[in-house]
Amino acid sequence: MKAKVIKRAYRSVIPQSVQTRLDIWRQDRFLKDMRINILKHFNEKDSSVVNYQIEEVLSFLRKNPLHMFPYDFIYKYDAAKINVLKDSSTELNYVFLGNKKLFYPERWSSENIQYSHSFSCLEQDKQSPHSYQDESINYGPNDVVVDAGSAEGNFSLEIVEKVKKVYLFECSDGWHSPLKKTFEPWGEKVEIIPLKLSSTEDPSSTTLDRFFENKEPPTILKIDVDGDEKSLLEGAKNLLKDLDYLRIALCVYHKKNDEVEFTNLLQDFNFKVKTSNGYMIFYLDEPLQEPYLRRALLFASKG
Repeated sequence: MKAKVIKRAYRSVIPQSVQTRLDIWRQDRFLKDMRINILKHFNEKDSSVVNYQIEEVLSFLRKNPLHMFPYDFIYKYDAAKINVLKDSSTELNYVFLGNKKLFYPERWSSENIQYSHSFSCLEQDKQSPHSYQDESINYGPNDVVVDAGSAEGNFSLEIVEKVKKVYLFECSDGWHSPLKKTFEPWGEKVEIIPLKLSSTEDPSSTTLDRFFENKEPPTILKIDVDGDEKSLLEGAKNLLKDLDYLRIALCVYHKKNDEVEFTNLLQDFNFKVKTSNGYMIFYLDEPLQEPYLRRALLFASKG
């Protein structure tokens, strides 16, 4: 309680411009310290522990500041070069993803949109450990796709013209209007579901098992729900067990043990499982613990 009082007093007395500079300094110090800790951690390990993919990360860290994606491809992206446009009919801002319009919330500044879109493109670079592009998942005209945790919908926008149906699940209210505008050209082929996917049902959430009870089942699941992946999978056990054909791209970097836990779960349902290449340094999971480097995705397939 005392800490909260001090923090409120700090916020009320210190000018916002000074607060911002202090916050940036703290973040910069935090990242510098973490970079040192990671290099020290692996320098103390036996060489047999450091595979070539880990060594690639360490080589980057020896020469560069810490980054969530510790690879040289990040320097291809410059947020300042992204052109943000305004739609006159809705007053929503948008950018182009390829030749398609991708809309953003009304209150977002152009600078925020530039940063967000640049980061999304960086995250889905073919060299990124977070890229959903993998030889185990091809998108075809018979595919029914679940985009769990769609946010702005960049993943679905890339594949919408290749597949039969897309369900976008996004529980954040701020994304609903932009998503409707982004996917307006594809009509009933796309459904935007303003619910959280979970292991239980209530007015704001549902399970994949219940949602697909009377629908054509999914053939592809893309799952990135900010650390709630376990709950989502628990609510999809009937689909995972009963479907003979299903492919999954599943985020496993939000929590330390997700990779091992979800690999075991999916293998128990007879999926073939592999990780994406490379590692992430997900420093937003505080405190990030040893061994610091995490796989970004599991790719699972059955049938």
